[in-house]
Amino acid sequence: MARHPLSGRPLLLCMGATFEGLRHVLGVVESSVQYLPSVRGLSQDLLDRGLSSDGGLLVSHRERRCFPGS
Repeated sequence: MARHPLSGRPLLLCMGATFEGLRHVLGVVESSVQYLPSVRGLSQDLLDRGLSSDGGLLVSHRERRCFPGS
């Protein structure tokens, strides 16, 4: 069985949820040991694609903290 090209590499996954509870993958990027640049890059990509944080909430699983949307 062939291995996937990203097998064994760290990935950063961003998911969103609707008010109805439906979950959607918003973005996935290959990460590195330098976590913050990956988060910033993924966040900027989502903003460039039109994601709005109005009335939203950002939850960081790694930091186990919540950040109210702007």
